[in-house]
Amino acid sequence: MVPADPNLTAEVAVPLPPGTRVHDHVIEQWLRAVPDGYVYRVIHAQTGAVAALHEYLPAAWAFRDAEGVMAKPGRGREFQVGLRRFLLRARQLRELTHPSLPRLIEAWPSHGTACI
Repeated sequence: MVPADPNLTAEVAVPLPPGTRVHDHVIEQWLRAVPDGYVYRVIHAQTGAVAALHEYLPAAWAFRDAEGVMAKPGRGREFQVGLRRFLLRARQLRELTHPSLPRLIEAWPSHGTACI
């Protein structure tokens, strides 16, 4: 992942820009902010398959800088607990199959955060 703006100096949580490569996917469009991060429309770089990508980046606990996602000062514990829960939720979602639930393809940690 690359930061939304490499010149950012403020501790803010901002979505990644279109064209950013995340794992095997390329962000096509930012869709919406959710309490624990951002959701993007992405395209798989090799297959062209379209999917949604959920990035863990809770604005209350973290920000993006040139190195990736960092916990805000004094919020490291909350951020790490939330990150573990985010990945646990991904593992649980992967095992569920129901027409009302999105199908989880993969989950991975990346640049101090995680994506599903």
